[in-house]
Formats: sequence, structure tokens, C-alpha cells
Amino acid sequence: MSEQQYLPTRNPRTGAIDYQMPVDDAAAVAATAAALRASQPAWVEAGVADRAAALEAFAHALQLRREPMLAALAADTGRWTEGLIELDATLGAMHRWCKLAPELMAQGANTPTSVPHISFIQGRIPFVLTGVISPWNFPLLLSLIDALPALLAGCTVLIKPSEVTPRFVPVLCEALVEVPLLRDALAL
Repeated sequence: MSEQQYLPTRNPRTGAIDYQMPVDDAAAVAATAAALRASQPAWVEAGVADRAAALEAFAHALQLRREPMLAALAADTGRWTEGLIELDATLGAMHRWCKLAPELMAQGANTPTSVPHISFIQGRIPFVLTGVISPWNFPLLLSLIDALPALLAGCTVLIKPSEVTPRFVPVLCEALVEVPLLRDALAL
């Protein structure tokens, strides 16, 4: 097992290196991906209502960490007001996706074809694992904007945050730990 590596991160306001982002090696990333793949059948089996409830619980846990998240976003980007807008937009998107998911994921009706006694039903099969590579400019929102619908669809998600703006990750992981069903389906 190799020693944990870190990547230095600059403060956008001062230019000083004031944070060390942990960097996983290929074996650690592969192990995380394998664990997510292994947990995906249970995540799908939970059903869209339970997945939405887990994401609502995640939004609530994130809301409880509002001040630390805002501080992390401001330290990451150098922007307090935009961090506030970003956090509120992220929470709003979480609530909106959770509200819409049951209707969006509903199984289609049995549709007849032009051939007698043959019909089809449209089904949705989620990817086992979805990867999200997040850019730096809105680190929280852009990490979750694709992850939320994927999670609600039954995919597990592995997020690679930007090395420029990683300070929000520990706060997000603290919130994730509080949602047992979700913590096996989402990793950063």
C-alpha cells in the first residue's frame, strides 16, 4: 500500500498554498469504483422513492453545514456571494430533482405495435457507475448537477472534484456520511 499523496492548492485571494488535497492512486480509485459497482444493485432495488428520500436527507445534511460549506466555497473560489448563490442553487436543484424523479422514472405504458398481440414497454436501465469530472468555477453545483439525476435513475456515481477547488469536498463528505443508503452509491 502506497503512502497518501497530496496536491498543493493555492488560495485564489492570496496566492499562497494553504490546502493539501488528498490524491488517490489508481488502485484506490479502482477499489472505490468496484465498491460502487457492487452496491449499485441495492441502490436500484431501493426504488426511486427511497433514492429521492436519501437525496432529500443529503440536502438536509448539507443545509445543516451551510456555514462551513460557504466558507469552503469562498476559500476555493475567492467569491462569497457566488458561493451563497451556488449553495442555494444546488439545494434547489436537489429538491427539484427529488420532486420530479418519481414521474420522470415511471415505467411507460404497454404500447401496442402494428403486429397483433405484440406490444412493448419502455424500460429504463441505469448505468452501473457514472463518473463526473467537476470543473473549478462552481465546484459544488457542477459536481452534483449530473450526479443528482444519475443517482435518482439508479446509477452509482464517482465524482472527481477539480484540483483547483477541492476544499468543499470534506464538508460534502460529512453530509454524505449521515445518509446510509446514499453513502454506498456516491463517492468523491
